[in-house]
Amino acid sequence: QELRKHRVPYIILGSTSFFDRKEVRDILAYLKTIETPADEVSLLRCFNNPPRGIGDKTREECMNAAVKAGKPLWNVLSGPLRPPLAEAAGNAVQKFVDLINHYRKRFGEDKDKAAITRALVTQINYRDDIRRNYPDEQEQETRWQAVEEVINALAGYQQENPNGDLDGFLAELTLGERDFGDTKEKELQRNALALMTMHSAKGLEFPHVYMVGMEEGILPHHRTLKAEGSDEVEEERRLAYVGVTRAQEYLTLSLPLTRMKWGKPRDTIPSRFLYE
Repeated sequence: QELRKHRVPYIILGSTSFFDRKEVRDILAYLKTIETPADEVSLLRCFNNPPRGIGDKTREECMNAAVKAGKPLWNVLSGPLRPPLAEAAGNAVQKFVDLINHYRKRFGEDKDKAAITRALVTQINYRDDIRRNYPDEQEQETRWQAVEEVINALAGYQQENPNGDLDGFLAELTLGERDFGDTKEKELQRNALALMTMHSAKGLEFPHVYMVGMEEGILPHHRTLKAEGSDEVEEERRLAYVGVTRAQEYLTLSLPLTRMKWGKPRDTIPSRFLYE
């Protein structure tokens, strides 16, 4: 908590901001809708995402009914103002309303917000949706890790704020997102920390370099561990060498003793490259 008082400005080079990732915005849209159903931007983002049988025509009819009644869209979806819909579409809309109401109740009663979010992600079959839309296994894993990080962030917030609620978590994230909005040039002027992958660092050098996540499953990646003795492991070793040789004066190698996985700590194993 003491460290949180001193924010370290940083920029991400050669990568998408955490808050700009589709998966992060999708999960946060659900959480925002659960907390504030009147947030129509968030509601519309998760209305048929992942697909649940609510087409563009159904969405348009519901939005038109809301405009005509001068009411928030949620009031129309969950009350007698909902326009007549085809049976399948009407059932799909009702299931969505029931889903949101169910988790509104759970978030109000249960303190373990991370566990509730895990249940939500599972119930909407979000991982299956990632697999369906992205055939590349590496991309699937990267996108799924973004979902896990949202849950880890929520678990971390709970640890620091035992009495904190979902609204407080979302408010804290909003502040973080605003920090992301600063231009890279402005951040560099503030002597910001530059974050990048080792692939992005090729050809660059820095006085101080920190290589984090030096653990089995990260470097080398868990995918290459399944192909022990192959060229893939050797490529990971070369990549580690690239990271080490980026440092001009100081090099720091680090790994956590435990890593958060779905909001729970898991023991880590030091990377073999540390001993090499």
